[in-house]
Amino acid sequence: LNKINQVLPFEFEDSSYKNDLCDSVYCEAIDIMVYIPNSKKQNHNKEKYSTYFVKRQNESDFEKEFKKKKEVIEYLRGICIRRGCLIEAK
Repeated sequence: LNKINQVLPFEFEDSSYKNDLCDSVYCEAIDIMVYIPNSKKQNHNKEKYSTYFVKRQNESDFEKEFKKKKEVIEYLRGICIRRGCLIEAK
């Protein structure tokens, strides 16, 4: 959470209380939820997830999956750049 908030202009907050499966962070300004892995090995039956999921809260069909935190941050930075709220890299 701290890393995301250091490099992006929008504030993400802990939203894990809304999610029973794994920890998550949410940014209201861009309506994005990031689900954080809770295991090194994926096992949906045991609710173990090894990848990051990025989802728009108001769009059920919008979801991206990433293996590394760096990929998530770069993806979110791209959204900010497209919206004109992030001109240069922090």
